[in-house]
Amino acid sequence: MDFSYIDLVILIPLLYGMYKGFTKGLILSLATLLGLFLGIYGGVKFSHITAQFLLRYFEIDVPLIAFSVTFLMLLVGVYLLGKILSKFIDVLALGFFNKVAGALFGVSKVVLILLVLLLFFENINQKFSLVGEDEIVKSQLYTFLKQTSEIVFPYFEEFKENTIN
Repeated sequence: MDFSYIDLVILIPLLYGMYKGFTKGLILSLATLLGLFLGIYGGVKFSHITAQFLLRYFEIDVPLIAFSVTFLMLLVGVYLLGKILSKFIDVLALGFFNKVAGALFGVSKVVLILLVLLLFFENINQKFSLVGEDEIVKSQLYTFLKQTSEIVFPYFEEFKENTIN
């Protein structure tokens, strides 16, 4: 099995995602992701309430600060809920499964990010020839990502042509 330097470039973020997912566990990884989405959504939808509170009690009238406070409160709240749930999972002696599932989730997140980056890389590489075709063909992980992108994004080629070109 022949590896190229492209495989190393792809492998490093995959291993990092696996490590972060394993150390956090699935519950905390999901809570962090959910907290991020809820924080953004809540910041957009409910920052006006925080703005009124900040204006009334602190005489601060900066919408960005109201958004930030709302965002952080939701993010921290969901994170703490995830921590509590994660500790509960540990008490039930399911901690190892939580960690393994977290590692898989971490790798999956990185794969999705790499798939999007692959879309942009291919377009840039066509125009500027940053990496030779022989090196790309030799790469095991690049080939895997390319095949995965065609499954995950069945409209990949159409999207690439309509968006990037």
